[in-house]
Amino acid sequence: MAAGKPVLACNSGGPVESIVDGVTGFLCAPVAEEFAAAMQKIGEDPDTAARMGLLARLHVDEKFSRRAFGVQLHHHFAGLGQKHGRATSTSSNGKIYFCMACLLLVAVLVSLVQTR
Repeated sequence: MAAGKPVLACNSGGPVESIVDGVTGFLCAPVAEEFAAAMQKIGEDPDTAARMGLLARLHVDEKFSRRAFGVQLHHHFAGLGQKHGRATSTSSNGKIYFCMACLLLVAVLVSLVQTR
């Protein structure tokens, strides 16, 4: 989807959460006939395939991009302050962004260590 192409996947597990069936791709039962039918739909209608690919790319940007992750993380941290009866102020927002930056740094360091 990130490449701007519709996706064909089994209708179980992670794809069910990330693919919008009939919009960003097709969720198929794990049988050859369903995958063949979905491939035929895409192959016979290039305009629909292009539209689905565009919608797939937009869906990835909206739900799974680094920006979307940052927004979700910010809302999570902001919600923590409110759960404990404290409103988030500008200074607590600064602390939240500092924590987010630290978490991002840790994630980068972990991925670098894992690639060695």
